Amino acid sequence: MEPVPAAADFVATHFPDALVAFVGGSVLTADRTETSDLDVVVLLDGPPAPFRATYRHAGWVVEAFVQTRESLALYSDHDAARRVPSLLRMCGESEVVVDRCGLAAGIQAEARRRLAAGPGPLEEPDRDAMRYLLTDLLEDLAGCRSDDELGHIAGQLLVRAADLELAAAGAWGGTGKGLHRALVRHDADLAGRLADAHRQAVAGAARGPLRTVVREVLDRAGGPLLEGYRVAGRTGR
Repeated sequence: MEPVPAAADFVATHFPDALVAFVGGSVLTADRTETSDLDVVVLLDGPPAPFRATYRHAGWVVEAFVQTRESLALYSDHDAARRVPSLLRMCGESEVVVDRCGLAAGIQAEARRRLAAGPGPLEEPDRDAMRYLLTDLLEDLAGCRSDDELGHIAGQLLVRAADLELAAAGAWGGTGKGLHRALVRHDADLAGRLADAHRQAVAGAARGPLRTVVREVLDRAGGPLLEGYRVAGRTGR
């Protein structure tokens, strides 16, 4: 079955009382692959929602995000706060497969509005924390003498540099392949240079290109930060 009818059949089978349901994700785009799954958001009137579960249906792996109206708002806010709009994209960039109460259009419109608005500016303490971690990783890269450790350090540099670039620019982030795709949307040239520099580092060809592109990201965000960085500890419970 194609994605949309498969999602509709899944919802009818497993959630016959659904008020609203969407199918979204890369399966609806040119990024679809052999291993793409169905991301299905289901809105129920109450318990057992909210929960998330994985199914297999009609030959598809289905990731079901089962919400109420209240929990959908809560988890959308949580995604926005962490600057990774997974649920907002699943609602805003989706096909409607169930709409029993006329809520789908409003949910999609609100998700699209929030996606277009972006995550908002990065707070200075958060920016400094990201700068510090990335600077510290560059120090680790410079001093690394183990190929096994190098792979871990380079991987962290790849991820944290992309995170900082997107956050400092007020752009939405992502995780896994979604992080790379978010960086491509933001700055395709930087995304390509960062990925290539990472490949060179882990292959043992050269570390210099990775240092250069990560330093570029740091400079855009205010520069390296190490000496003088301080975080106050918590008191009490």
